[in-house]
Amino acid sequence: MKARVLIITFLVVLINNTVAQNSDYDILYTACVDNKCGFVDQNGNWVIKPQYDDVYKFASNGLAAVKSGDKWGYVDKSGKIVIPLQFIRAYSFAENGLALVERVLEDDEYDKRPSPMCYIDKTGKIVISLKNARDAGSFDENGLACFCSSIKEEKYGYINSKGKVVVKPQFGWTKPFDKDGFACVELNDEWGCIDPKGNTVFRPKYHECFRFATNGLACVRLSGDYGFTNLKGEMVIQGYDACQDFSDNGLAPVNLDNKWGYIDQTGKMVIEPQFYWADGFKSNGLARVQLFNYDWGYIDQTGKMVIEPQFYWAEGFENGLALVRLSNRAYGYIDQTGKMVIEPQFYWARSFESNGLASVELFNGKWGYIDKTGKMVIEPQFEEAEGFESNGLARVKLNGKWGYIDQTGKMVIEPKFDRINFSDEQTIFPD
Repeated sequence: MKARVLIITFLVVLINNTVAQNSDYDILYTACVDNKCGFVDQNGNWVIKPQYDDVYKFASNGLAAVKSGDKWGYVDKSGKIVIPLQFIRAYSFAENGLALVERVLEDDEYDKRPSPMCYIDKTGKIVISLKNARDAGSFDENGLACFCSSIKEEKYGYINSKGKVVVKPQFGWTKPFDKDGFACVELNDEWGCIDPKGNTVFRPKYHECFRFATNGLACVRLSGDYGFTNLKGEMVIQGYDACQDFSDNGLAPVNLDNKWGYIDQTGKMVIEPQFYWADGFKSNGLARVQLFNYDWGYIDQTGKMVIEPQFYWAEGFENGLALVRLSNRAYGYIDQTGKMVIEPQFYWARSFESNGLASVELFNGKWGYIDKTGKMVIEPQFEEAEGFESNGLARVKLNGKWGYIDQTGKMVIEPKFDRINFSDEQTIFPD
């Protein structure tokens, strides 16, 4: 019995170690040195040695697009070429398991004028061929991909992951679907709206169309008149010189006679036009506004100026603080009461992230990281320092090379790369 327990314990430890090792191995970064690219693990060790002219991040199916010379193909995480380098262009695999590629046409195909754009599966098999398409895009979260028909017609439509045309090519231009599943489309210089099934939400009639807010209203332009349409295509609010999207608090900036104010979703003017510029409201209930003397301040939802205009530049609030700049060129941070909690002292700076850190540049050109008290928690030493990514690491440049640090400032991937990237996500939309 004791021996059996020992064996079981050994197997559990072995399995856990194997899972941990595989999990570590799954985290690969694109990296380049001396104009050649490959992949490194989270310790900066080469897993696939630099040998390609360009590479893209590994997709969830374990394949990555790589380029050598003028041809693209795909490798797995061992570095094995699983789809030969044969394509003029190749992009990352989408979540539906398909990748957009542009193939080389054979000599006897040119008379037939097939499209070089197609979609392949992880074996390299062409599963969707686009007949007479000039260009195409990657699949979005709705499972649709936009494509452009022949050069002669240049009309846009959509296919689904089966290759079926769900929206026939008829539009002069299309915009990506928003998170609620609507896309603005242009036909004969007029904009309308469709849903992911290709159904007409409302026919093209406007001269501009922006995204729909959660309240079902979108800013549109009809000739020189800006307003808001509902999902029936009815211009329920009109009469403005410009407009912006509704914020989650139900207010939208509108411009009237070259002054910005705010309306509610009934069209009522709740904050009179008076600003040179006005942003949408943030989740803290404040909006950034600029006066005609070019000073920036912040208002609440009633229009009250809660932080007086005094800044040469101001960002919106992120994680409780806002980045501001005074006329002396120095950047600092204020809280929601307008109190300067970190005195202006930086040549350049970025907004605070959810981990409570912000990268800042001193006047000597060195970058470091501060916390919300203004304490320098990672000493200024870098030529460039970017924000922290989803892996908890931040990309930094030292002595002309890139690496990654953790939130304590520890160098976890030594700066030895001309280029290194963890989050090079792709969204391809046809030209």
